[in-house]
Parts: sequence; structure tokens; C-alpha cells
Amino acid sequence: MLRFVILPIILCSATRMVVTAAAASIDGLTSRRQATAAFCASTPSTTTPIPPPPPPPSISVPVWSLACPIEEESDAATSASPATASMNIVTFATAVSVAPPKLWAVSLYHDTLTKDSFLKSGTGVLQLLAPSQKMLIPALGKRSGYEAGYSKPDACADLGFAWVTCRRRNLGLSSAAADHSYDRMELLPACSSYIFLKLVSTVEAGDHLVALCQVTGTGVWDEGGQTVLPVQENALPRCLDPSSALYTGQLRQDDIL
Repeated sequence: MLRFVILPIILCSATRMVVTAAAASIDGLTSRRQATAAFCASTPSTTTPIPPPPPPPSISVPVWSLACPIEEESDAATSASPATASMNIVTFATAVSVAPPKLWAVSLYHDTLTKDSFLKSGTGVLQLLAPSQKMLIPALGKRSGYEAGYSKPDACADLGFAWVTCRRRNLGLSSAAADHSYDRMELLPACSSYIFLKLVSTVEAGDHLVALCQVTGTGVWDEGGQTVLPVQENALPRCLDPSSALYTGQLRQDDIL
């Protein structure tokens, strides 16, 4: 009879030992956590902010200027020296499709006369600058058409590149541009190439607006006639390189960009 009494006593004792050990372990863990928290609270923060990612490598790309007509009701068109067109230096421009309709993406700074005029008119001409036109970068790209007392046409004329007026009938635009008038379009002379655009849609891109555009025609400069003439795709030069077109690499070498 005695052995049946001893067994529960042994089991109860063992249980108390396990519970006691577990409680001690929990107390110890709690104490360590409290000590760690106290240490962290007394230690000044030395967290280093994560630096921004490095910029992508600079790539030499063609330098484009966008020319577009200014709507008659705009401030620039009604000033003391009324302008009929605006031009800039495009930050980025590239073809984004091959099969017709051929599309280009053009990146434009916000709060610029050229961007605002392009959105209103829906038409524009991308002008691929020639190497001899590198001195136009400050006049077209580092000054604003909204700047009081500043005239981009006058600045370009002073540098030997007075804007020329090209009439629609001389440009031979495709039917895609039938609803858009280039009659007031002023362009830079002697550019390496001209691409006529029709605005399709826009996408916000930080401090820029990306305009998706349909190509409605292509032109080349006619030195004899001092105008832009339309050309067929198969008549264009197969390749333009730094010897015939201005590239950003050249601008960096000359400390212009």
C-alpha cells in the first residue's frame, strides 16, 4: 500500500521542479531583454542614412530641339515682341515603335513655354542639331521663353541662326497632319534632320512630361532654297554620327553640358 502513495508524491515533486525551472528560465529571459532595452536606450543612435543610388552612366545621345507654334491667346504671342513659335532643347527624345504608325517619346520640362505651347497646339518639329549649332544650347536650353525681356529668336539670330518660316505647302506633310497647321511654324536653319510630330498622349514623369507623338513627316534642310523640304524615308541618310549631328558627348567635352 505504501508504494502507491510514494509514486504520486514523486510525480508531484518532479512537476514542481519542472515548473520552477521554467519560471526561472522565463525570469532570466525577461531580465536579459530588459537589460538590452536599457542599454539601447542609454546608447546614442548611430544609424547612417542609406545614400541615394548613383546616377546611371552618361551616354552620348543626339541633341534635339523641339519647335512648336504659339497659340494666339498666349502671353508670349501678345507681348510687345510677339513670338509665333517656341523652341527648347529636349532632355530626352527617342523612337518607341518601328511599324506604322511610327511613334516617338519626347521628354519636356514642366513650366516651360515650349511644353505648354506643344500641349495647346498638338504639333511640333523635332530638329536634330548639327555640330556647328552647339553654341545655341545656352540660348535655347538654359533660358526660358517665359523670361521677361528675353527673346530666343533674337538670341539665335545674334548667333547666326535666325529662325526661318516654313509654310505647310512646302513641307509636304502626310494626311495624319491634315488637322494641324504649320503655316506659322518657325524652324532653325541648317539642322541635320527635321521630324514633324502630332501629339498623341502624355505621361507625368517627375519634373518632366513625356509626350507620345506620331511622326507625320520628315524633312531636310535645303541650303539653296533656305527652307525645309520633305523627303521620303528611303531618301534619308542611313546613319547620322557625330560628324553630321550634335551629340551630348561633344557638349560635355566642351563644358557646355
